[in-house]
Amino acid sequence: MELVGEQKRIQALFSELRLEDEQTVPRFAAVWNRAEAQTVRPARAFNLSFVAATALLICALLSLAL
Repeated sequence: MELVGEQKRIQALFSELRLEDEQTVPRFAAVWNRAEAQTVRPARAFNLSFVAATALLICALLSLAL
Protein backbone atom coordinates (compact mmCIF):
# COMPACT_ATOMS: atom_id res chain seq x y z
CA MET A 1 0.00 0.00 0.00
CA GLU A 2 2.94 2.30 0.57
CA LEU A 3 3.70 2.27 -3.15
CA VAL A 4 0.25 3.64 -4.02
CA GLY A 5 0.62 6.59 -1.64
CA GLU A 6 4.13 7.30 -2.92
CA GLN A 7 2.91 7.16 -6.52
CA LYS A 8 0.12 9.66 -5.78
CA ARG A 9 2.64 12.00 -4.13
CA ILE A 10 4.93 11.80 -7.16
CA GLN A 11 2.00 12.50 -9.50
CA ALA A 12 0.99 15.52 -7.41
CA LEU A 13 4.54 16.88 -7.48
CA PHE A 14 4.71 16.33 -11.23
CA SER A 15 1.42 18.18 -11.72
CA GLU A 16 2.69 21.12 -9.67
CA LEU A 17 5.89 21.30 -11.70
CA ARG A 18 3.98 21.10 -14.98
CA LEU A 19 1.70 23.96 -13.96
CA GLU A 20 4.68 26.05 -12.90
CA ASP A 21 6.42 25.37 -16.22
CA GLU A 22 3.33 26.32 -18.21
CA GLN A 23 3.18 29.65 -16.40
CA THR A 24 6.84 30.57 -16.83
CA VAL A 25 7.72 29.16 -20.27
CA PRO A 26 6.40 31.08 -23.30
CA ARG A 27 4.09 29.30 -25.68
CA PHE A 28 5.66 27.74 -28.74
CA ALA A 29 3.36 29.67 -31.09
CA ALA A 30 4.45 32.99 -29.57
CA VAL A 31 8.12 32.14 -29.94
CA TRP A 32 7.57 30.89 -33.49
CA ASN A 33 5.69 34.04 -34.53
CA ARG A 34 8.36 36.27 -33.03
CA ALA A 35 11.08 34.37 -34.90
CA GLU A 36 9.19 34.67 -38.19
CA ALA A 37 8.57 38.37 -37.67
CA GLN A 38 12.26 39.21 -37.39
CA THR A 39 13.58 40.71 -40.57
CA VAL A 40 16.32 38.78 -42.24
CA ARG A 41 19.21 40.94 -43.37
CA PRO A 42 20.23 40.09 -46.92
CA ALA A 43 23.74 38.70 -47.15
CA ARG A 44 26.22 40.80 -49.07
CA ALA A 45 28.11 39.20 -51.91
CA PHE A 46 31.38 40.54 -50.47
CA ASN A 47 32.33 41.49 -46.96
CA LEU A 48 33.35 45.16 -46.98
CA SER A 49 36.38 44.67 -44.75
CA PHE A 50 37.59 41.79 -46.94
CA VAL A 51 37.34 43.98 -50.05
CA ALA A 52 39.23 46.82 -48.32
CA ALA A 53 42.00 44.50 -47.13
CA THR A 54 42.36 42.98 -50.59
CA ALA A 55 42.56 46.41 -52.22
CA LEU A 56 45.21 47.49 -49.72
CA LEU A 57 47.21 44.33 -50.39
CA ILE A 58 47.05 44.90 -54.15
CA CYS A 59 48.20 48.50 -53.72
CA ALA A 60 51.09 47.38 -51.53
CA LEU A 61 52.17 44.74 -54.06
CA LEU A 62 51.97 47.25 -56.93
CA SER A 63 54.08 49.78 -55.03
CA LEU A 64 56.69 47.11 -54.29
CA ALA A 65 56.73 46.05 -57.93
CA LEU A 66 57.41 49.59 -59.11
